[in-house]
Amino acid sequence: MLSLQRGLPSMGLSSFPTLATMSWSELIGAGIVLGILSILIEAAYRDRLGGVGRAFYLMMALPLAWWAGPQHVGPLLEQVAPPLSASTSLTPYDRASERVYARLDQVPEWRQRTRGLSRADKDKLGFELSQKGSARLDDESIQALAVWLREALADVDAPACAAMLRGTATPAQIRKALEKLDRASVEAYMDASFSAVVAELKEVQAPKVSSGEHEVAARALLERVPKDWRSRLLSILRMPRFRSDEEVCWAGRTVTYYVTSLSDRDQRALMRAIVQ
Repeated sequence: MLSLQRGLPSMGLSSFPTLATMSWSELIGAGIVLGILSILIEAAYRDRLGGVGRAFYLMMALPLAWWAGPQHVGPLLEQVAPPLSASTSLTPYDRASERVYARLDQVPEWRQRTRGLSRADKDKLGFELSQKGSARLDDESIQALAVWLREALADVDAPACAAMLRGTATPAQIRKALEKLDRASVEAYMDASFSAVVAELKEVQAPKVSSGEHEVAARALLERVPKDWRSRLLSILRMPRFRSDEEVCWAGRTVTYYVTSLSDRDQRALMRAIVQ
C-alpha cells in the first residue's frame, strides 16, 4: 500500500486566536460581532437590568465574539476587500503556524523537548514528531486527514503528489499544497497535525487495524472504483516504489477520492494503512 509521509508538519490551530497572530480581517470581525452583541444586549435588557447587569452579559459575550468573529466574519471581509487582505504581513498559513506554536507551548512535554532550541530547530523537531505521530491519531483526526489529503493531492504537480504519498515530501512541498486550499481545509490539517505532535510526545498507543479489517476496506474501495481502473490501481499499489511519479499520483488521487465515500470504519482502516 502507498505510504503517506507518516505525519505532517508541526502545525495546528487554537480555538481562540491571539492579538499577535490575528489578521486585520479577524480583528475587525471580532469587533463587529462584539458590537452586534452589545447592541442586542442593550436593547433586550435596557429596562430590566442595570448597568452592572448589562456589563456582566457583555463580558459573557466577549469570548463568543473573539471566536466567531475571526472564524466567520473575518473570511467574509477578506473576500469583499481582497486588496487589504493581500497587504497583511502574515498569510493564513503563517498565522496558523504561529497559533500551533502557542498551543504547543502549553504542552509540558513540548516545552521540555524544546528548551533552549532555536525556531529553526523547533521547526525541524515538530516536523519529525508529526511524521511519527500521525499513526497515533484518533479516529476523528484520521478521517479528517483523509479529506485533507484528497483535496491536497488534487491540486499539486505529480512530483509533489508522489512525494507526499511515498513519504519523502519536504515541508516546503506540504506548505505549497496547503496554501492552495481554502481556510477550512487548512484548519482541519493544522488541527490533525497538532494532534499528531502531541500524540507522539505523549507516546499515545497507535490504534491497530487487523489484516481482516484492511481486506474488507480494500474490497469496499475497489467496488467504488470504475471496473476498467481496478487492475491498474492494484498493480500500482502492490509495487509503488517501482512506478513513475505520475502513476503513483494517479493511484493516490484515486484512493483518496473514493475512500471518503466509504463507511467510517473502512475509511479509518485504509487511512491507517496509508500513514503506517
